[in-house]
Amino acid sequence: MKILIGYDGSPSADAALDDLQRAGLPADVEAEILMIAEVWLPPPTGDDSTENYLPDASPESAEKHSDSADKAVIEAETLCRCAKERLQSNFPGWKIPAKPEAIASANG
Repeated sequence: MKILIGYDGSPSADAALDDLQRAGLPADVEAEILMIAEVWLPPPTGDDSTENYLPDASPESAEKHSDSADKAVIEAETLCRCAKERLQSNFPGWKIPAKPEAIASANG
């Protein structure tokens, strides 16, 4: 059996992971943990319409946003690893990838 577990790092998400012990799931499971890191990227530079939207649409500003996005993804990956450890403790027979997946969702 394969299952996908959405995780956001909240106390409720941790409780949901613990509640899986009462879900009647088999011992032979392949579980994938997925967490979304939402990041806001600036609009592309060089477009006059962006001046009203984001006055500082400079390459330096874009780099700051990129650094912020990288930090959000790293934080999400760290939380995913914590969720993996919690699941592996509760379900030692489950196969869970060594590196859980964190996906950056770009909005702008």
